[in-house]
Amino acid sequence: MSIAPLSVGTLLQRGRYTLKSVIAHSGFSITYRAFDERTFTDVAIKEHAYAGACYRDTATGRVIAHRGQEILHARLTERLIREASLLVGVRHPHVVRVEAAWEELGTAYYAMELLEGETLERWVEQAASAEPSAERFAEVRRVALEILGALRAAHERAVYHCDLKPENVLLTERGAVLIDFGAARTGEHITRTVTLMPFTRGYAAPELLYPELIRDVGPWTDAYAWGMLVYGLIAGHRPAGIPIDAMERIARRMLADVAPPDPYDSAAATLEARGVPSAWAAGIAACLRIQRGERPGSMEALEVLLGEREAPEGEAPPQEAPRELSQSAIVPPVVPIIDREEPSLPARTELSFAPPPVSLSPSLPSNIVPEISAPQLTPPPPSCAAPPSRPLPFGRLAAGVLALLSVGAACLVAFGPRSTASERPPDEEPPPVVTLSPEIQSPVEVTVTSQDPACPDLQYECNGGCKRRDDPTFGCGRCRPTCKLAHVDKYACRGSRCAPKTCETGWDDCNEKPEDGCEIDLTTTLDHCGACGKQCTPGPRVIEAACVAGACGVVRCELGWDNCNDKPEDGCEVDLGTTLEHCGACGRRCERGPKVAEALCVASACSIGRCEEGQADCNGRVDDGCEVDLRRDTLHCGQCNAGCGGKPHVSAFHCQEGSCAIDTCEAGWLNADADASNGCEHEIPPPPPLPPPPSELPELPPPLPETLPQLPPSDAGG
Repeated sequence: MSIAPLSVGTLLQRGRYTLKSVIAHSGFSITYRAFDERTFTDVAIKEHAYAGACYRDTATGRVIAHRGQEILHARLTERLIREASLLVGVRHPHVVRVEAAWEELGTAYYAMELLEGETLERWVEQAASAEPSAERFAEVRRVALEILGALRAAHERAVYHCDLKPENVLLTERGAVLIDFGAARTGEHITRTVTLMPFTRGYAAPELLYPELIRDVGPWTDAYAWGMLVYGLIAGHRPAGIPIDAMERIARRMLADVAPPDPYDSAAATLEARGVPSAWAAGIAACLRIQRGERPGSMEALEVLLGEREAPEGEAPPQEAPRELSQSAIVPPVVPIIDREEPSLPARTELSFAPPPVSLSPSLPSNIVPEISAPQLTPPPPSCAAPPSRPLPFGRLAAGVLALLSVGAACLVAFGPRSTASERPPDEEPPPVVTLSPEIQSPVEVTVTSQDPACPDLQYECNGGCKRRDDPTFGCGRCRPTCKLAHVDKYACRGSRCAPKTCETGWDDCNEKPEDGCEIDLTTTLDHCGACGKQCTPGPRVIEAACVAGACGVVRCELGWDNCNDKPEDGCEVDLGTTLEHCGACGRRCERGPKVAEALCVASACSIGRCEEGQADCNGRVDDGCEVDLRRDTLHCGQCNAGCGGKPHVSAFHCQEGSCAIDTCEAGWLNADADASNGCEHEIPPPPPLPPPPSELPELPPPLPETLPQLPPSDAGG
């Protein structure tokens, strides 16, 4: 299961990167193709996305930690940032170049150069059927040395890749380039507690399999993966191009008498048979050793083994390291005890391990298990001694569990507190005979083939006492330590088999098969989400469903739809393209702006559906609503862009109730028809001309005399 990727067009790092597509999608991360607005080039962006620790909120794009997984998510986010910081400091033509790293949307990202080319997967798949030739080896040699150079550059900064495989090598124009340091370790970080350690089976060295061995990581760890990769490029891996992983290789040594041989033990001969020079064959074979002390201790030492570098002056060329651990047997093979009913053998055969004295030198690596001799069929048996400090933890391997069960059962029979045949009274019934199945492909069954007559019914003899067959403390009738099944809180016995009685919180036994315990994680399993049989069936328009914290959820919807009410039963119920309350994204409501009578959501964008009476949205912007008054605006009079200006011979105008009106016309013009649309259309004619002056002037009357005549005096007295 993996989390949903971000949608195309998402902006990251404050708009610097625009996502274009998904390149790769794994359980731990998502890699995108993106455009860098600063450099105007395409880049690759890696996002931390471990589905076991987090999920994506499709409404916001944020990555959110599962309940109870907050610390794990934080550590993995820190690891991705650290991975980027490691790569920023490694500048080599055969190592991918990292440009930037940051945290955003609740998780970590880093940007790196985008390289075009194919990986080495096809080369490995075709190697087994390819004809050996000098030309083919020359090509493999070139690629192998380029990878080795990249590892050497990383090791110089104490960076160990720890996940070298064909998918992480890209063949480009500049040669083989090492990519994806997602599992990288450094000298200062390999001692911290690791809760999640990604690795690839087949290419992972034994010290990578368990957190407690993380301190043993070093150049020899990458040398193991390099050897597996180059061996595959030359001879291929059978079957299907997949190498045998370290767990199975260890198991084959532990059960050497019944298991097929390890083909990598004869790697040098196989490679030489395909025309590989002896120095290269020996160097590759040295990388494939199980014990880290037998592998090259540095890339420079490996180059010397291959004959590609001169040994440092004053030092002898490296010789093949003494075998710290027998390649034929890490622990002695178990000899099955023969049932006493076999007529040709005694009723019981005792096993005895007689290892030679072993003294561990201080110079030996701390994870070396001393070689033990093959089992001897001679009494008396010594005690089953514990191995020296820090052996490889085979008990955690699936095949290792099988072998240790075999060895433990043999020790129980051979060295347990039961009395020997010579000490047993002649009238006492022999103890039950234990039979070990030699099958390597299925768990070893240890069964009691006879009932101890001294014990009551439904009981059996165990370690000198009688135990109930339904007591899970002693393995339900098998005289073993208490039942141990995955995620079981309390045990019960079902027949003679351990079975779950109650499971750990969040787990259940849904297949009712006792051997795998409580196998279902009810917090994350789609078919059993919160309870056995409760399926998370994708609802309408759901592309990907998920079980998160025991509840069904929606991870990804069809384009343009989303689950905004967080109810998985109705699926992706919201059309983001038309829903007013969720326009383009859940919770994004289209609010009415000023003078807006009705808002709409069209193509996932808010828009104006209808304005108030007399108003209009003339600039096309939603934020300022219907900003124009069509009744008075002379630029938008009656309708948008219907201006009143520009009419002929009009000197002043206004908009009145959505209609243009003329205030004054230019001199000599008149709006005779009272229609403002054609302006002042009537020209006032000029006044008629004045009549011409007469040719002769009329005679003027004679002038008045200068003096007036004297009037006679008046007869005042008269």
